[in-house]
Amino acid sequence: MIPSDLHFSELVIVLVKSYSTAEVEPVKRILKDGGVVLTLQNGIGNAETLVDIFGEEKVGAGVVHYGAIGLAPGVVQEGGGSFMAMGPWKRDVSMKWVSDILLRAGLNARYVEDPRPYLWSKLAINAMVNTTAAMTGFNNAELMANPLLVKLMKNIGREVEIAASRAGVKIDFNDIWEKFTGNVRSNIPSMLQDNMAGRKMEVDAIPGAVLNFAKDESDLPCTRTLYALLKSVDLSRGY
Repeated sequence: MIPSDLHFSELVIVLVKSYSTAEVEPVKRILKDGGVVLTLQNGIGNAETLVDIFGEEKVGAGVVHYGAIGLAPGVVQEGGGSFMAMGPWKRDVSMKWVSDILLRAGLNARYVEDPRPYLWSKLAINAMVNTTAAMTGFNNAELMANPLLVKLMKNIGREVEIAASRAGVKIDFNDIWEKFTGNVRSNIPSMLQDNMAGRKMEVDAIPGAVLNFAKDESDLPCTRTLYALLKSVDLSRGY
């Protein structure tokens, strides 16, 4: 199916892998005037890519914290404490109607005036957990049972806090860590799933996005090490 086969829409939700974000450009043909393109993807940089395509006033950004367990083919059980948060990329634009639609659909959606702190907080979790899981093959519960990996993940989380500050966004590592550890399950992070399946991983949008705010090639060393290892895996597969 191509965009010209679709009806015009007021809302387009982008859920593709970060390295494919620019490929949604043909959807521009079906977006109505006053419509919104909402990214709920992992990583940093997706909203900026969409702004280049659709314009800042049409782009919304958010995060999804929905844990799930596959019970059987086509049967998924939602984990506890699930929510999503979204808001406009341009600060003086209102997009509350989008969160209202998501709420009516049964999703626990929060509207926020500025989604950037939420994106960076989610990035901290992904940079800590997804990368370490992808490199070790451990699920979330196994990571937390290993003191060496817990120390590594904490170091990465603090590096993300530094990078966020350089980007002009304030996040609290201690708060992020407390919330993550309070809801740990034996789920397999998406980057580990991609690695196990031999698919391209979101290396540039997660640890790579953090390194975009490094001062030099020795800065943010824990993030830098995992980036180098995971990027090498992707390159070895021709990605």
